[in-house]
Amino acid sequence: MTDTILPVFPSEAMPADAAACRLLGLYQQRQEGLWLQRIKVQGGALEPQQWAALADCCDSFTPGTPLLLTTRQDVEFHNVAPEAVPCLQQALAKAGFTGLGACGDTLRNITLCPGNGLTEESVDLRAIAEAVRLALSEFSAIFSLPRKFKISFSACPKACGQPWINDLGFVAQRKNGTLLFRVIGAGSLGPRPAAGIVLREELALEDAPAFSLAALTLFNKYGDREHRGKARLRHVRQRLGDVPFLELLDDFFVRLREGTAAGPATAPPAIGLHRVALLAFPCGLVTAAQARAIAESGFISRIQNHHRVALYASDPAGAAAALAANPVLGSLACGLDIASCPGTTWCRHGLINTHAVELLLRQQLPENFSKAIRISGCPNGCAHSGVAQIGCIGRVRKDEQGNRLEGMQVLDGGGMGKTPELAREKASFVSVQDMPDFLKMNF
Repeated sequence: MTDTILPVFPSEAMPADAAACRLLGLYQQRQEGLWLQRIKVQGGALEPQQWAALADCCDSFTPGTPLLLTTRQDVEFHNVAPEAVPCLQQALAKAGFTGLGACGDTLRNITLCPGNGLTEESVDLRAIAEAVRLALSEFSAIFSLPRKFKISFSACPKACGQPWINDLGFVAQRKNGTLLFRVIGAGSLGPRPAAGIVLREELALEDAPAFSLAALTLFNKYGDREHRGKARLRHVRQRLGDVPFLELLDDFFVRLREGTAAGPATAPPAIGLHRVALLAFPCGLVTAAQARAIAESGFISRIQNHHRVALYASDPAGAAAALAANPVLGSLACGLDIASCPGTTWCRHGLINTHAVELLLRQQLPENFSKAIRISGCPNGCAHSGVAQIGCIGRVRKDEQGNRLEGMQVLDGGGMGKTPELAREKASFVSVQDMPDFLKMNF
């Protein structure tokens, strides 16, 4: 893609070029003539007025269709008519949102663990993440990479930013009183997931932009542009071998470090809030009324990676009482830890109705079922099934009468991207209707 046709958000008209659509956060849905619009929410941080703006846009442009939370702290609008796209984008831009880079072969939304800068054990990495974003946005080929490029930040060693499944994962840790990053990267999911490796045991905070630019430059030069299924940074690592890959990465870092603006050398301490609740949104769907209720609640909110919104406050007891009395949000402050991709509800790749599976499990599993469940509608594993404690991947086969039978491959034992452990197969096929009993018997 040349400089003359780079997309601009908001667009004045629906782009004719498919690549330009993706770079603006637009994907065609399963339903002919309808689109999804994805917007980036860096670190999952939304101010009250932004929640209210999302609710207004939902009512105006996709009435009757809730917002969708993604596994990358993004927000999506579904069932958008093409003629409504420019007006929706203009309304979103007015509220401070962008879809530029939310999809396509570019730097995707930079994620931060939800407690970043809020809970006492964390530090505030927002300024460093923004410095990385700005540095990479100046890269000449940022909108024409071999494939997508994902970065996460974890504000403490718990690694809730899931570094092992990102192209780059920065994990804050203290060594002899000094705050440093442990850098993990070159991992990804997809049909054949692979965890990343440790790229640097210790990296100074101010070097995060230069190190990110080095990894991106390496990826742009050596990424496979002919075979999209083998085009991520981890495929470059696997093709070169870990040791040559690390040596090449270090060489790029040394060369680019001097000419790249340094990031902040320190990270502010957290403000010491308490997490009051995790709001669980079945199937990741947030209605306009629920978005407004969050806006009006007085809580600080952060979108998590798995269809939950974390609420924080300084007075946990008072906040818990206020939440319990909230007629819209009170009932959401509980629930099983289940996330599912859109499946056949909207996605053109979906094999099964993942939302129906999730709702079935929510109805039939006991409330004390503690393991995290991730449901993907096809082998692409977009719900992070490949690293889940319980991963479910859509499969279709014929029954004895030749009828279509929807089911799941079931995996277990994954480290949720916080560790390098991948999930392993527990069962090759369990029919959808048998899933609740199978999970109750085996977990």
